[in-house]
Amino acid sequence: MKYNRKTGSGDNRCVAVALSAHHLLTVCLTIVLLAFALSLTAHPLRATTADMATYRRLSEKSTAMLMKKAGTFLHSPNGQDSALLYYTIVANRYNEDGIGDAERKECITAMNNAGYLYYAFYNDYNKAYTTLRQALQLVAKSGDKYNEAMINLNMANIKSVFLDVQGDQPQLARETLQLYRKAFYQSVEIRNWPLAVGIFTNMLDKNFVGEPSLYSQLRKDISAFKRMRIPAGTPLLDFTKATISCVEDIHSHNYAKALAATYAMERNIESRDTPKRFAAEALGLRTKIFNLMHDDRRAVETMLEGVGLCKANHIDDGLMHFYVMLSRFFLSRGDSAKAQRYRLDYLELKEKILTENNLQSVSRLEFLYELREANTTVERLTEQKHWLNIITTVIIGFAIIVSLLLVFIFRSYRRAMRTTRILYRNVQDSLHREEEDKTKYKGSRLTDDAKELLAQRIDAVMQNTDEICNSDFNLDRLAELANSNYKEVSQVINEHYGKNFKALLNECRIREACRRLTDANYGHLTIEGVAISVGIKSRSHFNSYFKQVTGMSPSVYQKISKEEEKAD
Repeated sequence: MKYNRKTGSGDNRCVAVALSAHHLLTVCLTIVLLAFALSLTAHPLRATTADMATYRRLSEKSTAMLMKKAGTFLHSPNGQDSALLYYTIVANRYNEDGIGDAERKECITAMNNAGYLYYAFYNDYNKAYTTLRQALQLVAKSGDKYNEAMINLNMANIKSVFLDVQGDQPQLARETLQLYRKAFYQSVEIRNWPLAVGIFTNMLDKNFVGEPSLYSQLRKDISAFKRMRIPAGTPLLDFTKATISCVEDIHSHNYAKALAATYAMERNIESRDTPKRFAAEALGLRTKIFNLMHDDRRAVETMLEGVGLCKANHIDDGLMHFYVMLSRFFLSRGDSAKAQRYRLDYLELKEKILTENNLQSVSRLEFLYELREANTTVERLTEQKHWLNIITTVIIGFAIIVSLLLVFIFRSYRRAMRTTRILYRNVQDSLHREEEDKTKYKGSRLTDDAKELLAQRIDAVMQNTDEICNSDFNLDRLAELANSNYKEVSQVINEHYGKNFKALLNECRIREACRRLTDANYGHLTIEGVAISVGIKSRSHFNSYFKQVTGMSPSVYQKISKEEEKAD
């Protein structure tokens, strides 16, 4: 298993990049194996009855043979499906009687590699994180520092994907850096220098060096890195040293030396698989230096060079970074039109990544919120100019009032149209889901009576607010409480309720939130407190879900409730 999301090899590529066309074709052709490998019950890696003949045949093979074959498949074109199947079989052996410590270590390695495959090739971040968390609990008992470092690295890479997509998230940045630091010092402890250097390169990411509170910690890590006797010739060592010099020179305001360091970074790119990604990192730092030197011409040229490089080499996360820099640059120079153009380019690319990586279902509302915020910002800037230029006479004041009324009507119309489009998409999604369900559950063995009984058990669980308001409540837990399995519960939810588990859970939580917003026993809680009490940690997500279910915001709902109480 390769070690790095941004540094190194083709088999450990950035997880934000979409699956290639030939890989999608392979997934379609191997749907039977994927159904087996991805269908789980209470145990995150337990196989279902799908293709049990193949499973039984492979289960007779030795762990060493299965791991060897899985490694071969992992590094071969289109072999990830088979690799996941082999790793799943090995991982399931951990609790078997009669296996030794060495074989249990292989089982943990298999869990880690399966988690890597889930996020890097199948974009199933929930399954990946669950699998890696289980592996981390097991590896802590074994004292296996290498596997522990690899697991922490993969978990950090998953968080880093969300950090790249979601943008400014200080708490998430701290958590991600902490995981990278754990992985780094664990790899140093076992003297695995290629792994350590690769991880440290990730620690110099823009999300960390640009945050003052995080950089103060990084300075200590950089000092420790410099004191380490890392063997010459270690992959990426010279590149990492040049990056460190650049970052330190920027913070000490020695911009000439920092600029020279970015060219040293380019000269020391050693990766055979992702050299353009490292070149993009150097261009990003160079842009920052030109901005600090107030050299607008070269700053813009460098940013546009970065855009071209990332587009040509499909480096979507790097491209998003350059769009953000361009938007902020032009906004600071008063060119709101160009700033908004690049802001919209960023949001469009972000939506594309979310869709391709199967994150769109949980992030669509956040994207629409950001898009509205971007439009509101431009309108606010335009309105401010309008006030400064024409508020001199009563006639101009009257014109402003008329303009504001028109803007209000226009924005109300746009909001109505946006809501209508969302409803249209929801209807289309529902129709599409019905067609998919007919094919997806064609081979299901559930009878109508069994489905009805399972639906009743699901209803009973979803009425248990203690369970559903737990932020860790998920489909696996529902299946366990309903005395069924992941696949059957998912099928019944789709067919009986006409929606997926996430939508059903949000609806139940919002109904409970409605009750608590008007319950005197919860009167000491703010709206955000009520959101957390029903298991929704994000205020923006809570507002979006609440409006989806009730048609109004939580504050409006609470206000109307209080008015009704006074009227009674």
